[in-house]
Amino acid sequence: MPFDLLRKSVSLLSSCDLLLLNREFPSLGWRTPDLYSGCFEDAPRCPGLYVFTAFHFYKRSVTPMYVGQSKNIYNRFKNHNIPGLIYSDIEQDMGLTRWFLRFGNSELREAERFLISQLNPPYNIACRTRGAL
Repeated sequence: MPFDLLRKSVSLLSSCDLLLLNREFPSLGWRTPDLYSGCFEDAPRCPGLYVFTAFHFYKRSVTPMYVGQSKNIYNRFKNHNIPGLIYSDIEQDMGLTRWFLRFGNSELREAERFLISQLNPPYNIACRTRGAL
């Protein structure tokens, strides 16, 4: 498992610096650093990890909100309710960005657990507490 890649990803996400994230994250293999519009058509149809981040327009920073994994990111996004929950909670000067990383099927759960343990995204914690996941 490429834990070096995940450690660098955690470091970048923890820095909260959007400009640094936009420059460095794609070089680690993460894709689609766009504002989330509810559209899932461009999501990859392969196994991987994904991260939703709240984008603070004026501060030019991000906050990791939710980490997930799926054997088929496209199918997962067609039925995902987390973006709607996050949108209802974030402030008006914020948007929602999403990132995808293709990842081996056998390593998905371990990689997801690692990212969650390092980033403590509030929606993973809230969903687990409510039993929604």
